[in-house]
Amino acid sequence: MEPLIPLGEVARILGLTRSAVHYMAKRGELHRAKVAGRWVYFRPEVEALAAAQGARRRAREAREAISA
Repeated sequence: MEPLIPLGEVARILGLTRSAVHYMAKRGELHRAKVAGRWVYFRPEVEALAAAQGARRRAREAREAISA
């Protein structure tokens, strides 16, 4: 598995648009590097963020189920 992944794959993993991924990087939420003129992102960081998003989503769904 490659440690660096392109923008399109990051967007797919996170379920976001490419613009949203760029914005997250500009805000410092994701680290990136420019390689051969293209932005690449660090797979472990992206996967950790995706896992955190999933945990937050499951917690929100649990709270909604309790309050319903």
